[in-house]
Amino acid sequence: MVRKTFHVLAFVLFLPGIINAHFNRPRLMVFAFNCVSVALILIEALRFSQLLPHNFSMWFKRMSDGREKEPGTLIATHIYLLIGCAFPLCASFILTGGSVLTAEWTLWSCAGIVFLGIGDTCAAVLGK
Repeated sequence: MVRKTFHVLAFVLFLPGIINAHFNRPRLMVFAFNCVSVALILIEALRFSQLLPHNFSMWFKRMSDGREKEPGTLIATHIYLLIGCAFPLCASFILTGGSVLTAEWTLWSCAGIVFLGIGDTCAAVLGK
């Protein structure tokens, strides 16, 4: 249940910022996505090398799926979700030269959010 909530939360948080990129340059959104991606990778590296407290590691594992709860495994679900949501916007930002996104580029930028935020949640609820 937590994983499904995490996907819907990503959809609700990221979609307005990407739609706003249609009116303003998405520099801050791209910068934020990149900073959080690096932060999650660093946190996972610290957690995996056991430099973080055990309570933090247990909290992080509680938010993951069953395969990642085993001892000695990397938790990559959070990183995959963030990168999947961020990649279309970052790619659109690079391909347009950092300018204001047109309606077509905004639609492409929303693809990751819609597919992961809504599609993966529907697959988890309806699928096996």
